Amino acid sequence: MKEFQYFQIKSDIHEDYLLLTSTEDAYYLYEEMYAEISQNKGEKFSIILDLILRNGFAFNRFILLEFSGENVLSKIINPREVPEDIKFNTKKYLCENRDLLHNSALSNSAINFITTINS
Repeated sequence: MKEFQYFQIKSDIHEDYLLLTSTEDAYYLYEEMYAEISQNKGEKFSIILDLILRNGFAFNRFILLEFSGENVLSKIINPREVPEDIKFNTKKYLCENRDLLHNSALSNSAINFITTINS
């Protein structure tokens, strides 16, 4: 399985984002991320990266990656500023791919929260 999953949400927000699907440090995946996403977005773009499997529900769960060619800047995004559609899509994806949860850095209580609480 890939180290990240690329989503294009086509609702009110029309937002693209990435979900890190491993506990690998995202820094080492920037080049691969750029290669995949630049085909759709061009060489200069920004995209949200969800690090829930690595960071849980902490304040640094989401970062904004700003690509300009192969250069990238990253900054933490306040989770309250991230559209709910992204959070719901991540929860749905993780419930459908529970093996990712069990191979993550999440505690059992966090896994139970994701899989049992309806959004």
